[in-house]
Amino acid sequence: MIKAYFNLLDPVVVVHQNPNCPQAKVGPDKKVRHVLLNPDFISKELARFRNNQHPFSAEPQMGDLWLILDFLDPEFELALVSHIKRILGLLYGPLKSCELRVHC
Repeated sequence: MIKAYFNLLDPVVVVHQNPNCPQAKVGPDKKVRHVLLNPDFISKELARFRNNQHPFSAEPQMGDLWLILDFLDPEFELALVSHIKRILGLLYGPLKSCELRVHC
C-alpha cells in the first residue's frame, strides 16, 4: 500500500511508500479528500479522474487530494500514481509539470 498526496495550490505529488509515515496521515479528522484505489475500484476511479469527477480548484478544500493505493504491488502502485498525474496534468496545468517526489 502506498499513499500519494496531490496538491494543486503548491504543485507537487508526494508518494509515501510507508503507509505509517507520520506525514502520510489520512484520517477522518482531516479536511482533505481521499480516494481509494484497489482491484475493486480501479476502473471506476480511473474513469472518474478522466472525467474530472475529482475536481481541483483554488479553494483550500478542493486544492489537494490523497490517493490511497492498495494492490500489494508497490511498483504497479507507483506507476498508477504516475498515470493519474498525467491524467490530472491534462486537466490542470500546474500538475502537468510538477515534481513527483517519493518521500519514503
